[in-house]
Amino acid sequence: MNKIYETNVLSVGAMAAGFLADSQMIVLFGEEAPGDLVAYCYQIKVKPVAGDIEPGGVLLIDEQEFAITAVGHVVKQNLELLGHITIAFSGEKVAELPGTLHVEKSDDVRIHAASVLQIAYK
Repeated sequence: MNKIYETNVLSVGAMAAGFLADSQMIVLFGEEAPGDLVAYCYQIKVKPVAGDIEPGGVLLIDEQEFAITAVGHVVKQNLELLGHITIAFSGEKVAELPGTLHVEKSDDVRIHAASVLQIAYK
């Protein structure tokens, strides 16, 4: 697999797991997350992305693998600059919002502090 991105979850906001359960989405944000969003975020270390993020790749959360189905046009930029994107476990083929990364539908997403997040291509 050709890995183009890797980071770690530094902390999990108090409302983040509930938001995931209700919406099938996670919100990533770097260490500079605004105070009113921290409770809903999985804070990550901001790192560069070594390639384009496109459908056909995979998002790995620890040992879980999710196919990328749609990518908003500012996902790469926001991930590199702010560590801020939304990941929707919806399977949508068109990104409705510019900062959303859509991956295959799943009701079983396991993510916690110290989880390793990667984006890769086979």
